[in-house]
Amino acid sequence: MGDLIKGLHQSIYRYPEVLNYLHSRLVTDEEIKTYELGYNKIVRVPEDTDPERVEFMEECNKGRKLENKIIFPFKDAMGYPLGLVGRSIERKEFKVYITNEAKFKGFFFGLCQALPHIYREGRVFLVEGCFDYLAFSKVFPNTVATMTAGLSDAQYDLLSLYCDTIVTVFDSDKAGRYAKNEALQRPGIIGVDLGYKDPASYLEEYKFKKFKELLFKKINSVVGLRN
Repeated sequence: MGDLIKGLHQSIYRYPEVLNYLHSRLVTDEEIKTYELGYNKIVRVPEDTDPERVEFMEECNKGRKLENKIIFPFKDAMGYPLGLVGRSIERKEFKVYITNEAKFKGFFFGLCQALPHIYREGRVFLVEGCFDYLAFSKVFPNTVATMTAGLSDAQYDLLSLYCDTIVTVFDSDKAGRYAKNEALQRPGIIGVDLGYKDPASYLEEYKFKKFKELLFKKINSVVGLRN
């Protein structure tokens, strides 16, 4: 999977319309590089010895389900690929592939980058989507994304190895409210409600300075922060 991720990342620079879309959502060139975001109209899966390659080929229809989608790879704490999310530009359409190892051990988008900050702060902020992560982490780098509305037992156990406090910042829709209430049943979890929009939408509307002020205001009312 590592070779596939590298190839898709290299190819994204051939598509200015994709880069323009990411820029319009306030994703920087540095973030595109750091997180190895990828794209290609035609996805060809390289031959390798990955034992999960057969499952990947079946689940992703030999890569076809990832075509014409922005690819967000997610990795473990050491930077080893655990899966990816493909998101269409034209509509809210997703394809998520998760390795069996990730399902068992837990997985997040942004964990590798967030881990030093999680250790330092003793807490982690938890958002749903990859764009929410890219927005929220501009203010709080100790952030990870579940890539779904919810927190699995494996994900909870994984984060509990790194910190004592988990702050959920899930969306305000029905699925997000349900996920928040379910998460709050576990020890060490605090829930924060930003309002009627998700973090990525707030950043796009408010831009960075006002977005940062909003986050500190909302979160400081529940969690003590140092500005």
